[in-house]
Amino acid sequence: MRILGGFILVILLIVLLISLLIQLQPVKDKIADVAQNQVSKLINGNLTVGKLEGTFFTDLSLENVLLTLDRDTVAYIGRLNLHYNLLSIFNGTVDFHSVTIDAPYFYLEQLNDSTWNFQNLMKAGEQEQDTTASEGMNINLAEFTINNGRIRINSPDTIIPEQIKNLNTKLSLFYSEERNSVDVEYFSLETENPDFRLNRLALGFYMDEQHAELSDFLLRTAQNRITGQARYQSTPQEEGSIRFETDQL
Repeated sequence: MRILGGFILVILLIVLLISLLIQLQPVKDKIADVAQNQVSKLINGNLTVGKLEGTFFTDLSLENVLLTLDRDTVAYIGRLNLHYNLLSIFNGTVDFHSVTIDAPYFYLEQLNDSTWNFQNLMKAGEQEQDTTASEGMNINLAEFTINNGRIRINSPDTIIPEQIKNLNTKLSLFYSEERNSVDVEYFSLETENPDFRLNRLALGFYMDEQHAELSDFLLRTAQNRITGQARYQSTPQEEGSIRFETDQL
């Protein structure tokens, strides 16, 4: 019993030491370097992280995340904040209290063969990861927020806008094999060439094996507003309903 107690004490001391070490900025910088190098082995581009902060056990923050391909900026995130419950993984759930992305920028370019630049990010010949172990994992995202996102698009297709700006959203979602749900509090954006403005999109959606429901649907532009709801159930009797209304503003 004394040997077992000593072993547990050593384990606790090691965990405590690791917890203290990863709070040091040089250790965090080293972790960021290792992560960058590992990702760079999998992609054709180059990933850099300006700053890494957080306790790692409950929260993580990345600043100035830059992804380049052929010297072109493909993606940039000013700040990425993650708050999560790490222990929930042992209960079969990936539990995020909040994920916040500030000032993200993406560059999309359609190449001569009609493919897009991001399709060339992964190195050829990389084997697909075995996902059988995570198929039964639940995902709970209590709050996902994007603030002031921007996407620049280079495409010969005139229907596709040249730029999407002022992209903002706040939503929550839950995913499991038995049921899925998403609640969009707001989603808004503006496009240029052609010009369009989506003032707000909001909705609630729930689906399980027996029924699906769309609730509190709202789509509002400068000229119109569309509201509605819909539902469908397969048991005990197959039935459904749908109702949408349009108003001019």
